[in-house]
Amino acid sequence: RRLVGLFPDGEMMSTAVCLDVTLDGKGARGTLANACGPDPLVCGSEGVSEIRASGTYLGIPQDGWPPARHFSIDPGNTIVIYSDGLSEQFNRSRERFNPVTAAHPLRLAASANDLVRSLVASFHEFRQSVSVGDDLTVIALRIP
Repeated sequence: RRLVGLFPDGEMMSTAVCLDVTLDGKGARGTLANACGPDPLVCGSEGVSEIRASGTYLGIPQDGWPPARHFSIDPGNTIVIYSDGLSEQFNRSRERFNPVTAAHPLRLAASANDLVRSLVASFHEFRQSVSVGDDLTVIALRIP
């Protein structure tokens, strides 16, 4: 409401992802609210999947909020949250970087830190000499 009040023409649209993770005896439970940010990834032995939850940009007038998405995460899986600077990066051929495809061979990395480092290295290898187009944030959490 504050963004809408300050910028009523939508000139300050923003994305945001809010993820709560609670460990339980079977892995973890997650609750996701997404305001047009990239969908988080779950990486594990089954592959890489996106946790889809949709909402509108922050700073756009809306009535209420979309419902949060509730999901479970198996032990040993890694949740990856990233900014759109990762998924909207182009290479010299004008192709976009695909975090799901890039994360697939990395999904069983030894640690969440190793997964992030390898994903960012893959990003830089993909873009080659093309300048980074936006901010780049990647956060990963391994479920014990």
